[in-house]
Amino acid sequence: AERQQRFAADLAAMKQLGSSSGSSLSQPPDEGIGAVGGWLALGGGFGSSSALEKDYLRLTAVPKAEDVRPPQVLVQSLALVKRRWRHGCSYAYACSQLKSVRQDLTVQVRAACCRVAAAVWCE
Repeated sequence: AERQQRFAADLAAMKQLGSSSGSSLSQPPDEGIGAVGGWLALGGGFGSSSALEKDYLRLTAVPKAEDVRPPQVLVQSLALVKRRWRHGCSYAYACSQLKSVRQDLTVQVRAACCRVAAAVWCE
């Protein structure tokens, strides 16, 4: 029950995003994910990091935009992890990299990330 209360505002905001029709996908919601402060609010933009590799670290605060990779970098990062996996990288490395890609997608919560998210979670 305690956990459910902590995430209730974020869940409501995600439902609102999913059910809103005709809204601009480039603008963040007025309330919820960005306003709650639980997830990154980039003011309508994306992260700005260009690092292909980034270790997964559990977030303890809202990340800075310069620490989050934008979708086009995440696509390259995913390709790098897949290539290294085929050439025998460690399981721990692959897991850490995929977790960090998923985390960067999650904190941005943008429609443009959908294709990348599907590739990360489903492949």
